[in-house]
Amino acid sequence: MIEEKVKKTIKDRGLIERGDHVVLGLSGGPDSVCLFDMLCSMSGEMGFSLSAVHVNHKFRPGDAERDRDYVKKICRERGVPCDVYEVDCHRVAEDLGMTDEEAGRKVRYDSYEKSAAASSETKRISKEKVKIAVAQNMNDQAETVLFRIIRGTGVDGLSPMGFKRKRESGFWVIRPLLDVDRRDIEAYCLEKRLEPCRDKTNKDTLYTRNKIRLELIPYLEREFNGSVMERLCTLADLAEKDRDHIGRVVDEIFESLIKDKNTDRVILDREGFSGLHEALKHRIVMKAFGEIGLDEDLSYVHVGICCRLIEEGRGTCSVDMPHGYRMEVRYGDVVFGRDRETGEGGGAERPDLYKKLVPFEEYCHDSSVAALDYDRFLEEFGDEEIQWRTRQPGDRIQLPATEGGKKIKKLFIDEKVPKDLRDSIYMAAVGHEIIWIPKGRTRAFYRGDLKVTEATKRVLLLDTKEIL
Repeated sequence: MIEEKVKKTIKDRGLIERGDHVVLGLSGGPDSVCLFDMLCSMSGEMGFSLSAVHVNHKFRPGDAERDRDYVKKICRERGVPCDVYEVDCHRVAEDLGMTDEEAGRKVRYDSYEKSAAASSETKRISKEKVKIAVAQNMNDQAETVLFRIIRGTGVDGLSPMGFKRKRESGFWVIRPLLDVDRRDIEAYCLEKRLEPCRDKTNKDTLYTRNKIRLELIPYLEREFNGSVMERLCTLADLAEKDRDHIGRVVDEIFESLIKDKNTDRVILDREGFSGLHEALKHRIVMKAFGEIGLDEDLSYVHVGICCRLIEEGRGTCSVDMPHGYRMEVRYGDVVFGRDRETGEGGGAERPDLYKKLVPFEEYCHDSSVAALDYDRFLEEFGDEEIQWRTRQPGDRIQLPATEGGKKIKKLFIDEKVPKDLRDSIYMAAVGHEIIWIPKGRTRAFYRGDLKVTEATKRVLLLDTKEIL
C-alpha cells in the first residue's frame, strides 16, 4: 500500500524523527492533500507534530480563494494549525525581474521558512527539529529532469530534487512522496474519499512543464519505454550520488590550490589548476566564484572562457563575469574577485545621495535610479528627513514580496553579503524604516508601498550620482 511505502521512505531516509515538528506546504491539490492525510495519520505513532502553510499567489482570482477556504476547512477538521499567506506574485515577478513561476516558488519557500522559524521559536526546538514537507512526487522529478535536459544542463542539473535537502536558512526540506507515482496518489485520494482542488492551469499546454507532462512523457511511454518515469528518476538518484562524491573531491582539491582567500577574493595556484581534468577545472572555477558570492548566472560559456584564459593567457590578463565579478590571471596566480571599477564593490568610501522631485508627467523610467511616490512618502513619514547611512540595529524594509517587512540583517544574509561588508553599505532611511538600498553588494531594493504607479502625482528620485 502507498501508506506503507511512504512510511518506509520516511524511516529509511531519516526524513522525520520523533519530536520533530513538520511544516507542510498545503496547496489543496491532490499531492499535498494526500501527504496531509498521511502525515495526520502517522503523527501520533511516529511522535511528531504538524502544521500547514497555504499560499494564495493571486494568480487565479476566485479559484485561488476557493483553494484557500478548502485548505482552512480540512485543517480545521483535523485540528491542524494553518498559516495562510496572500501575496501578489505577478507583482513580485515584475519587481524582482523574474518569471511568475520563479516568483511563486520564492514566495512559497519564504512563507514556509517564516512559519518554520515561528514554530522553532514557539516550540523552543532547534531548526534541525523543524522539517518543511513538500509534496513533489516521482512524476515531478521526471518532468524536471526532462525539462532541464531540453533546456540544457550539466550532471548537477540531473538531480534537481532530493528526498532531504538543507536550505541556507538551516531548515530541512523533505519530500516523502518523491518515489510515488502520481497515479497512486490519485488512487489514494479516491479510496480515502478526499476531494482535493483541481488547478485548471495544469491542463494548459502553453506552459513548457505542462507540455512535458501532458504530451512528451505520454509519447515517450507509448513509443519508447513504458517505464520512462522510473528510469528518469533512477538517473536523478544516480546523478545526486555522483554529485555528492564529486563535490567532496572538488572541495579537497580546491583547498589544496588556495594561495590566499577572504570574503572578497580567492587566489588559486595556476600550475596546480592546469594539471586537473577538464571536469574538475570547471567545478573549481564555479566553486571559486561561489566562495565570493557569484553562484547564479554563471553559464557554461563563462566557465569555459575562464578555463581557456588560465591555460592560454600570457602575463597578466582578465575577463569580466556577471554582476561585477572578474577573474584575472597574474603569471602563476589565478585571482577571482569583484571588479572595483564597475562601481559594484560597495567599498568603505561614503557615496553621495542626490534627491530630485519631479511631476509624474516629467518622470522617465530609469532602472538605475530609485523612484518613489512622493505623496505616499508624505502620508507615511510626514516631513521627516531622509537619512543616508549604513545599517543600524532594528532596521527593516517593507518589500513588495514580504508582509510585515524584513530585517536588514536577514536581507543581507539572504543576499549572501559577506559579514565584513554589511556595515559599509549605504541606504536611505527614515528612522529605522529603509526606503532604498542601491545596487552594489546586493540587488537594488526599495520600499514596496512607495512604488510609482499610474496614480502617482509627484515622483521622488534618489541616486548616488547627480540627477539631471
